[in-house]
Amino acid sequence: MTSKGKKQPSHLDKLLNDKPPEFQAKVLRFALDSGMQPEDPAFRLVQYIGYLAQLTETAPQDWKDLFEELQGELEDWTELTTEQLKTAADQSETINNLGYC
Repeated sequence: MTSKGKKQPSHLDKLLNDKPPEFQAKVLRFALDSGMQPEDPAFRLVQYIGYLAQLTETAPQDWKDLFEELQGELEDWTELTTEQLKTAADQSETINNLGYC
């Protein structure tokens, strides 16, 4: 139940309340340019279209960031493995040298 004077949130308000302001503005601009009214249930479709557009805009950078992080981890692993192999080779050489004494 609502009190007098309090406006019910529109479908758009409900759908976009947890989205960033720039995303909300893009969706609202698209919807209004299309002639939709904020109370139109088709705003859900507009929201999903906007969400997909946002994903395609941010996905390349997200992938780049992920690969850079993985590359850093791989470099750390390579360095550690190289050190371990060098230590094992040194120990092997020491054992071989002890056998010749």
